[in-house]
Amino acid sequence: GDDAIVVNCAAKKIVAGKGAVLYNLVIESEEGIVAEDGDVIVSVTDVDGKSMLLRSKIDVCGGQAWKKVLDGNTVSFEDVHKQNRDADITVIEQKRKELYKKASDSFNL
Repeated sequence: GDDAIVVNCAAKKIVAGKGAVLYNLVIESEEGIVAEDGDVIVSVTDVDGKSMLLRSKIDVCGGQAWKKVLDGNTVSFEDVHKQNRDADITVIEQKRKELYKKASDSFNL
């Protein structure tokens, strides 16, 4: 999409609205990744390789919304930080790479 930023995402199809920011998403569904104008969607992966999507909007100040559970989320930014502050990022990065490769290989493109 226009002015969208897509980084390290794997999906059969990616539709990114104007100004959308997509980061670390690995989606294996047929519909792929769909982001509306101004959507911010990131995937947060834990040491077990379990991922969750964290959503925001480009005009939301993360500092002001730090303790709020935004629409489409089950936790706040602060909760995610607390859950992951002592996580082994080397293990998480390896898990993310495995998920990315598995998804990419499954697309048969």
